Amino acid sequence: MICHLSVVRSDIQRIVIPQLPNYKRYNEESGTEIMSQYPIVFALEEDGRYSVFAPDLPGCTSWGNTRDEASEHIKEAIEAWIESALADGEALPSS
Repeated sequence: MICHLSVVRSDIQRIVIPQLPNYKRYNEESGTEIMSQYPIVFALEEDGRYSVFAPDLPGCTSWGNTRDEASEHIKEAIEAWIESALADGEALPSS
């Protein structure tokens, strides 16, 4: 069964990610600065909930009953995405 929710309204904001253990802001090998802020896109769904995703981090999505809740959930999802990428030796988006 496939469910489709209609988006009522969407907007973009940036979210700041705190320093994570073993996470350097500057990549010495590539000479690039790792992003500490990520754009996130909120969508107000027809049912009143908010879906949110980080377009720079493939598959990093979340939702919440309120915008504040969705914001907290995506922050946790971004931190988990970064930690997973670091553990797997994957490159992180650079600024």
